[in-house]
Amino acid sequence: MMMYNSSEKLQRFFSKAARWIFPERCPVCGSIIPLNEDYCVCVRQESRKISDEYCRHCGYEAYRCVCDKANTVRLPEITAVYIYGGKIRADILNLKFANRKNLAEKLGTLMAERCAKAYSDTDFDVVTFVPMTEASYKIRTYNQSQLLADTVGEKLFVPVEQLLVKTRQTKAQHELGGIERLENVENSVSLKSGASVKGKSILICDDVKTTGATLNQCVQTLLKNGAEKVCCVCVAISDFS
Repeated sequence: MMMYNSSEKLQRFFSKAARWIFPERCPVCGSIIPLNEDYCVCVRQESRKISDEYCRHCGYEAYRCVCDKANTVRLPEITAVYIYGGKIRADILNLKFANRKNLAEKLGTLMAERCAKAYSDTDFDVVTFVPMTEASYKIRTYNQSQLLADTVGEKLFVPVEQLLVKTRQTKAQHELGGIERLENVENSVSLKSGASVKGKSILICDDVKTTGATLNQCVQTLLKNGAEKVCCVCVAISDFS
């Protein structure tokens, strides 16, 4: 049986009290989540983990590789933990839109464990993340990709640094089709002023990869500025099947 110290008990009490006063709603369907549950009934199905036999350029299992699929991007190196759906989808949406920043440690730890296996032959110099515009940051007050990167860097013992900036506001990628996604993010990322990437091996963190367009903009920006190697890691990849 799990035991809690007095500080943890107090924290759990206030957390439950806050949820009683301000009921937590499902980010997927909007229903109130019961106090004794972490997920709504609509997302209780288990998420599917990606096996170790996967394509290093799109992140899917090798037998479902989408590198040749129209409107997708072939990345130099990418790995991910899950196919986007079920409980992991709820966790990502809660982290991103419901201020559940505590989920970044859980998800970031999964990402770090995946990286330790997938990139065991690479000694990263720095961990970075997909940037947001200043306007978006002011609305949300945090960048979920940065929170994930902080945990990944801590677990892998690699320093975390913001290397990229978003140069213009783009439309939400999930609202666009394949070709529109690629066009939407074109020339939307640049190297942060004063950042040094020449000759470095860099790991980029993000929450979800769909077509790979956003990640590709980040990768190409770093490579054009002299990075030696750039790899990507995400919590999940959207399911095209």
